[in-house]
Amino acid sequence: LRQELARKGIDKSIIQDALDEAFDESREDNMAVELARQKVRSYSRDEPAAARRKLHSFLLRRGFSYETVRNAIEQTME
Repeated sequence: LRQELARKGIDKSIIQDALDEAFDESREDNMAVELARQKVRSYSRDEPAAARRKLHSFLLRRGFSYETVRNAIEQTME
């Protein structure tokens, strides 16, 4: 992506700023935690292990990384 933007004549500093903003891990972590908090309510009647498994699968299907999912579940299921 960086190379393609550079070939189109976009300044390197602008490319770096845009990529930093687009791939900000803390923002992704916050989004995953918020989504997990909303979704965990629908699993309230499930056993904790089943709820954790369902939430894990749900977040992975939404495109979050394994580490982000693990952190979101830890924060949500405390």
